[in-house]
Amino acid sequence: MPNSNKTATRPLRWFAIAFTGLALLVTGCTTSELDENERALVAKQQLADKFDQLFNLAFESPDKAEEQFNQLVFSDLVTDDHNLLADDDVRAFQTLVQIAVRLNRDARDIPSKMSQNTLFDMYIARNQLLISSGSTLYELPYRLRSGERYQRLKGLVAQIDKETQKYVDQLSSKTQA
Repeated sequence: MPNSNKTATRPLRWFAIAFTGLALLVTGCTTSELDENERALVAKQQLADKFDQLFNLAFESPDKAEEQFNQLVFSDLVTDDHNLLADDDVRAFQTLVQIAVRLNRDARDIPSKMSQNTLFDMYIARNQLLISSGSTLYELPYRLRSGERYQRLKGLVAQIDKETQKYVDQLSSKTQA
């Protein structure tokens, strides 16, 4: 009988060893996956911070923001082993930065575009600026049409409207005087 007890516990022992090994293997994979997920989240947050800086820079210096954005694309977003431009969040940030750059360029160019000699030509220039800025704003996907960044862009379009109207009013008062 002592022999049969050993043979009965031997498969149970191997099962316990195999189960423990499998449990350690699964636990080890889960831990490494969590580490990879955490690293990916940290990297994504760092990208989000860079995009925030570029978005804010677009209001101060659109050309510099566009230049730095292009450097970011070719240094961090697109490399030999990955293409982060396919990520939805990255594309959303990319769109915000590009639209901020374009709207701020329009706002910066108001004086040169509104330097017209006739009221008719000034209205044409004003309407072109308003259509351009309005359509640029509405290139944003619907999911980005809320929040602080969208309100800031919307405020910029309203500022373009006010400034162009100011130029029209100035020329109109000169022609009436």
